[in-house]
Parts: sequence; C-alpha cells; structure tokens
Amino acid sequence: RMALEALERMAPLLKDGTDQVLLQQQQDQPTENDNAAQVWAHAAQCEIWSRQSRILLQVGALDGAQFLLEKANSLWQDVPHSHRSLEVLQSVPSAQRLLEQVEPQLSASLGLLQFAYKKYNLALENFRSALQIMDATRSTTAAHDAYSLTHGYLVTEWVGGGATLIHPVAKHTLYSEVTTNLAVAALYTCRLQEAVHVMESLIRRSPSEALTERTALNLCTLYELSGDAATATRKKRTLQLIAKRFFL
Repeated sequence: RMALEALERMAPLLKDGTDQVLLQQQQDQPTENDNAAQVWAHAAQCEIWSRQSRILLQVGALDGAQFLLEKANSLWQDVPHSHRSLEVLQSVPSAQRLLEQVEPQLSASLGLLQFAYKKYNLALENFRSALQIMDATRSTTAAHDAYSLTHGYLVTEWVGGGATLIHPVAKHTLYSEVTTNLAVAALYTCRLQEAVHVMESLIRRSPSEALTERTALNLCTLYELSGDAATATRKKRTLQLIAKRFFL
C-alpha cells in the first residue's frame, strides 16, 4: 500500500516538473514546450500506472491491475505525438529514454497480467512485442546512454522542485526481465526450444549485462529439461566457462 501511495503522490507533480525542465531547455518556443511537456508527463503517468499494476499483480489484485493498464494504454493512444514535440524531448536524455520504454513497458505488464490469467499464448505474444520494440530503438538508446556516461550529473534527470525523480527502468534490466518472462511463457506453452533460444540470445546480446547468476541458473534448468543428460552436462559446462569469463 505504501508503494502504491508513493507512486500516486508523484502524479500531481509531473506537469509542473516537465514544464520547468523544458523551459530551461527551450525558452523561445513556449508552444512546443507545452506540447512536449504533455507528452513527457503522459509517458511518466503511464510508467507510474504500469509500476502500480505490477504491485497489484504481486498481491493478486488482477482486476485492479487490468484497470490501470487499460487506463495507461488509453492515455498513451491519446497523446499527440507531434514530430516537433519529439524533437524537443530529444534534448532531454531521460525523457527520450522514458518515451522509448512506454510501449515495451506496457506490453510487458500486459503480458504479466495475461500470464496471471493463465493466458500463456497471449502473454507470449506481448513479451515478443515488447522485445521487438526495444530492439527497434536499440541504436537510439545506445547514443543517449553514451551521452549520459560523459555527463556525471544531468539536471534534466530531476523534475518537480528537485525532489521527484522521473527515470525509466534501465533498458538492459527491462530487456532481461522481458526475455526471462518470454522464456517462462514459452515453457508453459510447450515451446522448450524457443525458451532455450531466447535465453541464449539474451546472453549473446550483452553477456556483461545479462549473464547474471539468476540467468545462468534458469538456462541450466532449461538445458536439463531439453535434452539427454550428456548433452545437458556439456552445455552447462560451456556456460560455466563463459560465466567464469565474466566473473560469476
């Protein structure tokens, strides 16, 4: 309940906070600032509702989670995504990353909801959709991440009087989470080889980020389920060598 309330208290601060940041960025374009601030604030609101829906899923409140996700999807569909507004937000790296993650975040949350309803095939499709969207924006996000690494502190990371942080989940974390959920959904729909493939693809994509203890354990479990004992042992030994290379 405290987590839900804390997220809810952020909502009234979104519009003023985004206005303040964009006013500092583009002082001579008030109209475009207003439109861009609305897009940014709506993206942040969708992020809040998505996080709240996941909290409700954890306590079994499926109807409440579904209501929030429907509100978030409806809000995002109604946002006027003008080309100029998006250009304005490109000067704010945290806003750009947040915009890129709205759709995959909502697709992933909807997948979790459908998984909770035991609609595993629908969950699988939503997890796939989330990964496809993130893959499509991968190059853009890499450029923004490189920018952030060269700027130790960005005032644009903070909105709302310096007290409210509006920042998306790190993309590699979301990608890893969705991939793992996709593998579980594939397992529940008897697509064992697909489950193995997506987990191996995750590690190949970025071993330094994706190869965690949990990922290695999940993949070893899939190896044990997908082949004979000798093959599973050989694959696990290969994975062990790779894990040692990345200090696991």
